[in-house]
Amino acid sequence: MCRHLAWLGRPRSLASHCAAAVLMDLPLVQDLQAAKQGRHKLHFDRSLPSRFGVLPRYGDGSQIRWFEASPCYIYHVVNAWEAGTTVVMDVCRMSRPEPRPTRPGPLGKLLGYLRLDARLHRYEFDLATGKFVPSGFALPKGKHRVAWLDEN
Repeated sequence: MCRHLAWLGRPRSLASHCAAAVLMDLPLVQDLQAAKQGRHKLHFDRSLPSRFGVLPRYGDGSQIRWFEASPCYIYHVVNAWEAGTTVVMDVCRMSRPEPRPTRPGPLGKLLGYLRLDARLHRYEFDLATGKFVPSGFALPKGKHRVAWLDEN
């Protein structure tokens, strides 16, 4: 099994805002045995932590700050912003990204990856203290409304 930062080139692997970029090193790794057979197969490795690197906007690699969290897969970054010395990032987090075939046939496993069981999650990275706070969200029960801003 090989673990490296190759996923940084994918859109779901980076959150950027005016002060910093958050790089995600998630434990979704390539299966080397399958690669030797010419197949592309990913494996979620629960023995590895999820790591988040916060890089100042105009910084270099020596200025990155790494934070560790329990293993997960980030399906999508919702938003990221700065609150004082803290970088806040809201994401859709999957705690069990293993495929469960939902349909028969060759696409069943692929479609199993696409099931939406992601939950809204917030990560707070305090760059002054080094404190890292992961937390989930609890939406109020009942109907939910989304407000859109109309700038016209």
